[in-house]
Amino acid sequence: QFRIFYRGVLKTQEDYAVTSFDAGRNTVAYVDIDRKFKIFHSGQTYVIDDFPPSSYKVGDNVVAFVSTDGYFKVFYGDSVRSIGFMNPSYQVGDNVVAYKDPSGYFKAFCKGEVYEIDNYYPNNYVVQYNSIAYLSTNGSLRLFTDNEVWDVTNAELANWQLNYDVITYQIGQSIFRVFHKGLEY
Repeated sequence: QFRIFYRGVLKTQEDYAVTSFDAGRNTVAYVDIDRKFKIFHSGQTYVIDDFPPSSYKVGDNVVAFVSTDGYFKVFYGDSVRSIGFMNPSYQVGDNVVAYKDPSGYFKAFCKGEVYEIDNYYPNNYVVQYNSIAYLSTNGSLRLFTDNEVWDVTNAELANWQLNYDVITYQIGQSIFRVFHKGLEY
């Protein structure tokens, strides 16, 4: 049996075990016993596809997946948007999807829109809440948040960290900074 605990209530979802599932705060994606791909979001269940996806990842309010026919899609706001025919490298944060498009560009799906972040795909990046952070090719710390790209600093960093939509970073041994919504503290 497959149950979902949502807003203090245990919801009967499936009478049989599911093949796989992933969960966020308001969203659960799963493949049921009949191999149908379903998404539970904000109290409603949607049958997304009659076949299981090749891969899928879930955030709080978003699900990214590659369908069996090879299309990269994103479920957001109670509907599915097809991004394109591709099987990209991708990560999902709470409300944002970061991915590499077929031409090698670094893109994000956030709040229903697709944004080009950079003209290359970084080897390492961090995705959290509504934000994506990484070091650009010239070594500057870059942040995508609130549908904007910010160059936080180009100083040589000892350490940096993304927590929700806030970047903290360290320059040298004793300079600590915080960056949030375009302001540095």
